[in-house]
Amino acid sequence: MGAYRGRKVNGYSKLEKEDSEEKMHRRAQFLIYKELKKADSSRNKPCVMRIRMLKLKTKIGNTLRRINKRIFSSSTCGVIKSQVKALKKQFMIGRRKILQS
Repeated sequence: MGAYRGRKVNGYSKLEKEDSEEKMHRRAQFLIYKELKKADSSRNKPCVMRIRMLKLKTKIGNTLRRINKRIFSSSTCGVIKSQVKALKKQFMIGRRKILQS
């Protein structure tokens, strides 16, 4: 029974007190590790909404490109220019009539 007198009942030994600088350094390392882990996890899992928005942007961009090609292709360019001129003339004639009244 004499051998058990020096030990505590719970069996834990007393730890040395840590220096305050060591505590701060260890805490800083932990926080850095935590932030790096968070950054890695966010990079690996892209947001579902972001993926949907990118797909939608791509779809809109492709549609606009197709429309642009149709409008400015060499065969229809002259027709559209003449239609725009005609619309401008009609607009100007209508505007003159309104101003004269």
